[in-house]
Amino acid sequence: MKNLIQLVIRFRFLVYYVFLSLICVFSIVQLRLYQGSAMLNQLWQITNSLHQKEHEFWSYFSLKEQNRLLTQQLDLKSANDWNSPHAQAQQQVVFAQTYTCIPADVVYVTTDMTHNFLTLNKGLQDGIKTDMAVFCFGGIVGRIVGASAHFSSVLPLINKESKVNCRLKKDGSYGSLGWNMEDYRFAQLSDIPLNAKIRQGDSVITSALSSIFPEGMFVGTVYYYKRNPSESFYTVKVQLSTDFKRLQHVYVLDYKFKTERDSLELKTKSVYDH
Repeated sequence: MKNLIQLVIRFRFLVYYVFLSLICVFSIVQLRLYQGSAMLNQLWQITNSLHQKEHEFWSYFSLKEQNRLLTQQLDLKSANDWNSPHAQAQQQVVFAQTYTCIPADVVYVTTDMTHNFLTLNKGLQDGIKTDMAVFCFGGIVGRIVGASAHFSSVLPLINKESKVNCRLKKDGSYGSLGWNMEDYRFAQLSDIPLNAKIRQGDSVITSALSSIFPEGMFVGTVYYYKRNPSESFYTVKVQLSTDFKRLQHVYVLDYKFKTERDSLELKTKSVYDH
């Protein structure tokens, strides 16, 4: 023990040096850790800011793409007018003032049931409400029939309860589109009069009679048609443009004046019903 004490006394300056060096090293490490943490925090804030700017940048182009897609889906009454840049710009302004697009993803879908339905990953918090139109790049999909905070349910064209007011694009004759529960690729267009000029391959689009779908959205094409001897209408089989088995991305369409239109029509009907 005595020898140990003498050894410490002999090398006391070295011990002091090592002790003070350890204190300095510890202090430097702590300072650098603090500086590193502050720097990381600053970098995190900068990264978040860049991500926000990136999101705003792509959201701008996403909105333009939504407007372009909606414009492409709608039938134009005059091809010559549409070729005019001025008319095209006016049409896009009308769309923007009348409709709002909400992009969504399909997270569940059935195609082999009589009451098929879809589930979307957007809900009430995203502005989804019942009776909003749903469409994709190929054509119309269906309408919203229910919504929770984060999800919504869609009644598609391939549901036996689905009825959509449509018309032949070339002839203009009106009819009602329903599903005969046989094949998810086809639907039946009824009430087309016998004087209609119908041809195989004719386009079928939504009509102005619907308060859910805008007029002119693509539905499908005439697959075949036949005349029923006991009726004064054609039976038309329509090949749907939407492939429900491959459906992934859709748009929900908010018609800004739907409540006003429905209220007026209901009020008018009530006047004449009494």
